[in-house]
Amino acid sequence: MVMLNKENFALGVINNIIIINEKNIILFIGDAIMDVIYKGEDRTGEEIFSGFPGHKDGDNLEKNLKLVRREKVTKSFFHTRLGKNIVIFPANYEKEKNIIISFEDEIVNANIISSELKERVKELQCLYSISHEINAAKTFDELFENTADHISNGFQFPDLTSVTIRFDRKSYGDKESDDPVTSIEEKITVEGTERGLIKVSLRGNEKFLEEEDALIKEIADSFSKTIERVESRADLEKKKLILERKNLKLLELTEECARNREELETLLGAITDRIYVVEKDGAMSMSNYKDIGDVEQKFEGVCKSELQNSKSPIMNVFNAGKSINFEKKINNLYFSIRVYPIFSQKGDVGKILVMCRNVTEKKELENQMLQSNKLASLGKLVAGIAHEINNPNTFIRGNLKIIKESFDDIFPIINKYKRGHPDLKIARLDYNIFKENIPFLINDMFEGSNRIKKIVDDLRNYARKDEGFLTDDVDINLVINNAFRLVESQTRRMAQIKLQLDDKSPVFKGNFQKLEQVIVNMILNAAQSINGQKGKVVISSSCPDSCEFIEVKISDNGKGINEDIMNSIFDPFFTTKRDKGGTGLGLSISYGIIKEHGGEIKVSSKSGEGTEFLITIPVRREIDK
Repeated sequence: MVMLNKENFALGVINNIIIINEKNIILFIGDAIMDVIYKGEDRTGEEIFSGFPGHKDGDNLEKNLKLVRREKVTKSFFHTRLGKNIVIFPANYEKEKNIIISFEDEIVNANIISSELKERVKELQCLYSISHEINAAKTFDELFENTADHISNGFQFPDLTSVTIRFDRKSYGDKESDDPVTSIEEKITVEGTERGLIKVSLRGNEKFLEEEDALIKEIADSFSKTIERVESRADLEKKKLILERKNLKLLELTEECARNREELETLLGAITDRIYVVEKDGAMSMSNYKDIGDVEQKFEGVCKSELQNSKSPIMNVFNAGKSINFEKKINNLYFSIRVYPIFSQKGDVGKILVMCRNVTEKKELENQMLQSNKLASLGKLVAGIAHEINNPNTFIRGNLKIIKESFDDIFPIINKYKRGHPDLKIARLDYNIFKENIPFLINDMFEGSNRIKKIVDDLRNYARKDEGFLTDDVDINLVINNAFRLVESQTRRMAQIKLQLDDKSPVFKGNFQKLEQVIVNMILNAAQSINGQKGKVVISSSCPDSCEFIEVKISDNGKGINEDIMNSIFDPFFTTKRDKGGTGLGLSISYGIIKEHGGEIKVSSKSGEGTEFLITIPVRREIDK
């Protein structure tokens, strides 16, 4: 049987009651009372009299049930067989439906426990009120003034109880009496330091309960924790305020750093040179160039090989701590590289600043100027050589003419001599063969001499200084023939050149020498694009439709031009033959000359199938003003 006590009060009550309805049907029966009355058999749903022990005891039960329902009062009777008083009372005195049945000793015990629980409720109410004051009070003074009365009300005899709270040399609540009284007290300790106490005094001969002593300890502990929490919060607020001020200052410094960084990035971004900060292991920590990507990657660009060579100029900066300048060619581009040491606080060089300037254009201009100087010198040299060649060639041409006339006079004499000397030989040749071939030999020498004269004249014309005016009467076929003769010896080994010239092409106003330079460049480019032994270059001229413009086509069966570079071939300094001495200026200059004549150059090509350049020049019969 479950006995009632403070720990299991509710469970004990439930286990010791029977609830029946107005028809005496059991609605509920507790385990403990069921064991005593019905020997553990669950009679829920049955009449209470079914199996009720003792016939006479059953009659007493029925009689008392009727009285309780009629008079709405509590009744009891002694059960002889069980030796216990059975108590019967309404479940609700306002109604007369359900009845509760229990044992008298359990009901008495329940009343005692109920009284004790009321005291505990007072204590809980006291703790609740103090908790409310702790949350509501704005100062410690307000807290201690308001909680003194709540503490008194939590004790068994509030009228005989006085409460005094001391904290930081201040007193709150009741004034301490000089009369001898019974008292208990508990210290208020904050972070190990005693800051005050709670003293409860009881007048008369009454004594404090153990629960009351525990209560005062609980209240003192709550005060200690509250004070510690409030003061910690105040300290945190103070630290928070300091932190906010520091954070505000930090934000100001961050914004200033961001502005400085933005200004630095703007400054670095305006510098067209590539700037890198490189670690000794080759890792980049800074760069102003977007194509570098993640600055933590290895420095694989301009100085990879130098970083791998301990004796390189860059590594010498790490070792010696002195800046250097040098030039380097990378992927057909020229760079001027300056390297400066960055010293650490210890005085060693942990990083270097590398500045790379692309000087390809400058280099090409220097090369072009050098080439121009060479060409200028060559022009003077050609003029001198042409003069030196032309003088003896003039003698040869004059002498050949005399020799030809001499043979015309000599042959009749020799013919007469031959009739008397049939075995006559001249220069180990039979006379008849000699007589037949010598005129051809003399004519060939004469033609060769004339050809020498023509080539020399063409060289002198090509090398002479040109003012650039478009005032010449230009025959495009003559331009093509002259250009062909100038490059024939160079192109003979690479390709067969075929001319298809329109005899009806009109003469127009232009610059003969510049157009000759264009055709020379075009022929050389076409011949140099052929790798095989069956190279063929076809040059044609025509004057379509109403002859408002002249067309010149230069086509070859060479390797063609890739589509990805087609749009770049007329750009200055663009060349695919840089390793062979190409400057990338030939097509660019040619394009400018044709534009100067009001014409245009078009190109069509397929990789591996050859290329065709189409030059169109408007026919200007008068000089543009």
